[in-house]
Amino acid sequence: RVIDLRREQTRDALLLRSRIVRAIRDAMEDEGFLDIETPYLTRSTPEGARDFLVPSRLQPGSFYALPQSPQLFKQLFMVAGMDRYYQVVRCFRDEDLRADRQPEFTQLDAELSFVDEDDVIAIFERVMSRAFVAGGLDLPAPAWERMAYHEAVLRYGNDRPDRRFGLEIQELSEALSTTEFKVFAGTLASGGVVRGINAGGLTVPRKQLDELTDIAKKAGAGGLVWGFVEPDGSWRSPIAKFLTPEEIESIKTTLDASPGDLLLIVADKAPVAANVLGVLRLELADRFDLREDRNDVLWIVDFPMFEGTAGDGTNLGGGRWDAVHHPFTQPCAPGGAPVTAQDLAPGGAFNDEETTPGDLHSRAYDLVVNGWEVGGGSIRVNRPDQQRAILDLLGFSAEEADEQFGFLLDALKAGAPPHGGIAFGVDRLAALCAGRDSLRDVIAFPKTSSGGDPLTGAPAPVDTKQLGDLGLRSTIAPPQ
Repeated sequence: RVIDLRREQTRDALLLRSRIVRAIRDAMEDEGFLDIETPYLTRSTPEGARDFLVPSRLQPGSFYALPQSPQLFKQLFMVAGMDRYYQVVRCFRDEDLRADRQPEFTQLDAELSFVDEDDVIAIFERVMSRAFVAGGLDLPAPAWERMAYHEAVLRYGNDRPDRRFGLEIQELSEALSTTEFKVFAGTLASGGVVRGINAGGLTVPRKQLDELTDIAKKAGAGGLVWGFVEPDGSWRSPIAKFLTPEEIESIKTTLDASPGDLLLIVADKAPVAANVLGVLRLELADRFDLREDRNDVLWIVDFPMFEGTAGDGTNLGGGRWDAVHHPFTQPCAPGGAPVTAQDLAPGGAFNDEETTPGDLHSRAYDLVVNGWEVGGGSIRVNRPDQQRAILDLLGFSAEEADEQFGFLLDALKAGAPPHGGIAFGVDRLAALCAGRDSLRDVIAFPKTSSGGDPLTGAPAPVDTKQLGDLGLRSTIAPPQ
């Protein structure tokens, strides 16, 4: 790796990263933020991924956790009256690696008081504009477009849409509301949807159609319906014989189809259909180089606050509730009206037989560039009764809430101003500006896909004395 760092391409990527971080720091100082550090050795709290744990020698059997983010500490700064905080900080998450994830990563972390969503977005449009200029990424000047979460998922299949190409998802449920084709009719009768995309006049042989079907199934679909529009307006598809001419015409009209176009359709529950068609959009863009040579930026706003977690983990309802972002995000009613602790309690306005927590929205916002989520944040909960109600809704008993979050709940009792914040992935910003697909290309000493460090050999076994000092004993047999 040392020799590799001499290469011009690697060196240039690290120099670019340095310029971006310098631009961020200069912008944050100009906006009046204080650079304050937070602890690396803290306690384990649920933030959506597994913690890296550090055993305590002085308190055997107890563990520190490396922070997934400084979330709770920065909220405490707001209670303490430090109205604008930031740091460029290392964070840690023990999760499976992908091209856009590393177990340790760097983020711009920020929090500020007496603000709403518009204030946070406006400030960080100025900050990020300077970062992108330093990184050489040509983006339109702010203000940047905002799109509601529901619209993004409906049109693009996910909440980080890549809009540099078309293939937008269309709703076909109404067009097929009276169909007798069992797959479509059964899905609609059970509350599902039928949606599709017009892939245009792509040349896709049967082998690739089978590959797309396999991709759809891996993404959660039961199958994939495909069809080509013939020159005479008919439809060449394995299911064409099960549809009436009127239904075929309605599908073509809804998808704005012309002769030669390939149509792809999924019938399933709404979240599954959205995800599958979103995956297929990106697959087609990759295979056929459909992306335009331009950069795209937008904010995703108006997220759901909670999602139901089914027993099989599909998040399609039932079971307990999970926070879509994190449990410290401020919920709101659809349309933005405030929500009280009483509204969240059993029998409250959003927790009764007619209206559930799943109907709540959140005051969250994400910044998306070229299909990459580069940052996200929210307006926070600033009342202890509301924070307790949210934790109770998520399944925490009063004792568990006090044990894990007592220091935050006590701080909120002291009086917390309205506050919000945001975090941006520095590694992602650098990779995006450098035109790299992998974060490893903009990190000096990255981890491998298995989480290992090929330079130092970490992680590595330690001797039994070190384990004994920590009150630990390995149950893993030593290598032969």
